[in-house]
Amino acid sequence: MIFSKNPNSSLKSLLKGKNKSYVIAIGGVSVGAGSTHQSILLANFIRRLGVKTAVCECNSSEAFTFIEKALGYKASSNNFTFKGITFFKNVDSYILDDIMQMGFHVVILDIGYQLRRFRDSFINADLPLLITRANDWKMDDIPKFC
Repeated sequence: MIFSKNPNSSLKSLLKGKNKSYVIAIGGVSVGAGSTHQSILLANFIRRLGVKTAVCECNSSEAFTFIEKALGYKASSNNFTFKGITFFKNVDSYILDDIMQMGFHVVILDIGYQLRRFRDSFINADLPLLITRANDWKMDDIPKFC
């Protein structure tokens, strides 16, 4: 389990002795399921525990570009940092290896609905999470996904 009554010690024990980043992959069963929102929330929680954290936008939503502009940052080439979290925009699978070597303790992959494109990254993640909508009228997304 990644978190217990003392999330700081639980996370640190998971990371202890790892010579690579702990990878959390968040996919969605449909467009708009909330993987980007969950990725940012989780990154903020983990960063507050004092853990060096990055979030990689592994989908074509361009949400991180919008967030960067909304924060008033000058557009960067591929990443920006906000509140101690590094956000990588529009990441392709070949760039992921480079990001994993940058010394982040936790790397969150916001895969969204691009699960086929990032299938291996999702399956090989230390913690793969699949997000779905809670709306009763959107539950049809789950069988379509499977």
